[in-house]
Amino acid sequence: MFESLVEQMRRARGVLLTTHECPDGDGIGCLLALDQVLRARGTRTELL
Repeated sequence: MFESLVEQMRRARGVLLTTHECPDGDGIGCLLALDQVLRARGTRTELL
């Protein structure tokens, strides 16, 4: 399952990133970290 998700993200032109309702610091930090990794790889991201 993880490999499938990684492959889909590699092929995507853009990715919408979200976190859970009423996010805490961990949720926001994870969202921002994943955003930075994807942008460094050249993937467009949108944060919601």
